[in-house]
Formats: sequence, structure tokens, C-alpha cells
Amino acid sequence: MNQTTFKGHLFLLAESTNKDVSPALAALWFDKFGALPDELLFAAFGQAIDTCKFFPSVAEFNAIVTLVRRATGDPDATRPEDEAAALLRKVARYNPDLGIVNDGTRGLLLARGGDRGEDWDGSGFTARERAVLRLFGGAVRAAAWDDKDVQFNRPRVIEAFAALAVDDHLAARVAAGGRSVADLQAEAAKRRLG
Repeated sequence: MNQTTFKGHLFLLAESTNKDVSPALAALWFDKFGALPDELLFAAFGQAIDTCKFFPSVAEFNAIVTLVRRATGDPDATRPEDEAAALLRKVARYNPDLGIVNDGTRGLLLARGGDRGEDWDGSGFTARERAVLRLFGGAVRAAAWDDKDVQFNRPRVIEAFAALAVDDHLAARVAAGGRSVADLQAEAAKRRLG
């Protein structure tokens, strides 16, 4: 989207929320959101005009953009927390959301044997889930977690999905080689700093 069109939509949003937009604020918003696809921005500005009582902060508009991405089915809009919850629901023995013991997938994984149950064709794991499972020793090992293990490892699983989301070629290397969570976190931190 060109800068003139972007500023026009920004000023419409500002007008609907009774906000005066300074040139510096308009430049900040264009730097932050100007590279997004036009259709996404049109939908996000429309959503903001419809739902915001006050002029949104950059963080609030970022959340609106993420919601619009999810609504359109954009695979990049998946939150690491959601991915971690879905994975833990598949492998954990105790499912706190449903309050039941998940012996279905767990039983299949344990019956499969070996330490790489996630590689089984019928496992139903996505490539990203497989990569994260390898970091934790495989699906069979994760399937043996009790509720305390799940609670302990949930933040680490979320961090692993977040690191994979930041760096796609790191995800490919992890999926191919199976590395530790510490290696993944250290490499992601180096990329952020350098």
C-alpha cells in the first residue's frame, strides 16, 4: 500500500475515534504496518473502525491484524500458545481442558514402540509439532508425561514454537536433526541479537 492511501485510512480511523494524528505518528504507523498486504490492511482498518472506541495503540492494532490473519486462515497467524495447547492435547496423558485421560493417541504412540513415534505416518503430527517433539525426546517420551510434567514443560513447548515461528530455516534444521531446547533457544537468541 502506498503511503498516501495508508495515511488516508489512518486518518479515517483517527477521525472515527476523535484523535488528531501527528506526522510523526503517521510515519511510525506506516513504518510498522506499511509493508503488509493491501487486503489485510483494508480489513484491519475496517475492523479497528468498527470495534475501537479510542485510537488503538500499535500493540492493539497488531492484535487486530493478527485476528484478521486468523480469520482469513493465514497459517502464519497461529500463536505459539495455541500450537503448544494442540500438541499437548494430542500427547499428554492428562488433558486439563477436557478433564480426561487421553489414552487414544498415547496408546497408539506407546504401542508403536521406539523413541520416534512422531515419525509414524499415521501419527497426525504437523511438521512443526514433530520438530518440537524431537526437542523433548520424541512423542513416546512426551506421551508418558503426567499432569505435573505437562505443567512444567508447557512454557518450554511454547518457547520452542515461538522460536520456530521466528526462524523457518531453524525449524527445518531442527526437524531434520532433532536438537535440544537449549540449542534452539541459544540459536534464536543469537539471531535476535546479531
